[in-house]
Amino acid sequence: PFANVQYTIDGVTNTVATNAAGMYSFTATTGSTVSIQPAGQTGYTATPPSRTITSIGSNTVGQDFTLATAANFGLVSGTVSGLADNSNRIITYLANAVTQTVRTGIGGTYSFPAPSTGTVQITPPTVSGFTPTPAVINQNNIGTGGIANQNFVYA
Repeated sequence: PFANVQYTIDGVTNTVATNAAGMYSFTATTGSTVSIQPAGQTGYTATPPSRTITSIGSNTVGQDFTLATAANFGLVSGTVSGLADNSNRIITYLANAVTQTVRTGIGGTYSFPAPSTGTVQITPPTVSGFTPTPAVINQNNIGTGGIANQNFVYA
């Protein structure tokens, strides 16, 4: 799931994190004008790119986005396992000198788009009392086809 959603209510911009299933919510005053868009990560194309609600009602639902990997990017994916709860963990990755984060989904799965050329360094979540194997993953030139099975196991 995408890590963050940015929203603007009557000209004031805020960011809310998504949960492990990619769901988000925030509170707005009935009648407000609200703009919503995915935020915080490169390498994705969102459909639609943003949503605007001109007079928000109570419990407005269905403001969803479909995300696809952008051109010249490949999808990196893997799993975090070995913890009592593997979901909603933060994976940090460095791609072409830009550091970003992504949350693990239900079951500990994660994915993110990375530039098809260059080095990608993936760092697992820090969990007190547990050690991940491997400690870090480095991949070079993943291509537009991406790379799967970039897994971390905790003991």
